[in-house]
Amino acid sequence: MSAITTDQITGLVLAGGRGSRMGGVDKGLQNHLGMPLALHALMRLQLQVGSSMINANRNLGAYESMGVPVWPDAVPDFAGPLAGFLTGLERCETPYLVTVPCDTPNFPLDLVERLATALESADAEIAMASTMEEGKLQVQPVFCLMKSGLMESLVRFIQGGQRKIDRWTGQHRCVEVPFDDAAAFFNANKKWLTAAAPLWYYIMKEAEVMHHGHHLGEVGGRIVAETMVGLAWYDHYSYLFQVPRWTPAEEKLGLGATLDMLELAKFVG
Repeated sequence: MSAITTDQITGLVLAGGRGSRMGGVDKGLQNHLGMPLALHALMRLQLQVGSSMINANRNLGAYESMGVPVWPDAVPDFAGPLAGFLTGLERCETPYLVTVPCDTPNFPLDLVERLATALESADAEIAMASTMEEGKLQVQPVFCLMKSGLMESLVRFIQGGQRKIDRWTGQHRCVEVPFDDAAAFFNANKKWLTAAAPLWYYIMKEAEVMHHGHHLGEVGGRIVAETMVGLAWYDHYSYLFQVPRWTPAEEKLGLGATLDMLELAKFVG
């Protein structure tokens, strides 16, 4: 367990690219299982950090609707991931910044924890994820945890006309953190989006990973709860529609201190 706590880490979703692999569309806003890709990434990241923000260069209003600060590149002409890194470092108010791309909605739920543990253990300045692909260890540089004090170094690097991530990271103490599930880092594209698994699969997978399948995870639980409330809210025959200010109370329901789905089902009958 790392001594670096979640409230010391700011999360940044990188959505400022050209979207060249997807025909130039704003890939962070492409629909995946009923939500924009960037929102999937954001919700997954928010489980692992203290505060979060988005780096985007177009359709800023759409990104702002996701409920976190949105900042465009200070460097013009879609300068790449390092421009996003710099934007995050300029706005970061915590000792550490972690970045994830907007088009990878299934990155590991322990990503940040493992990067932080490795960063601290290796006394490194930057920790990056890596996966085994075709028998070779492949670095995933945009899944990156860095010390916020690296901002001046990155400013000098970009002002010198440099854009390559590996050249910049090579100037600092780095550690690579291997992850077994290479598929979790798979980037979305149009074909993949149309052939993706249904939403319930990811809800159940989160429950399995986070809670050994005993109950839903935070994201899945929120989706299910909001769906149920929404159905009840718009059903003119529901109790919630008839009495909008009603809230469940243990003393009225006669339930125990722990209100779970089993207890609720027993109460309903």
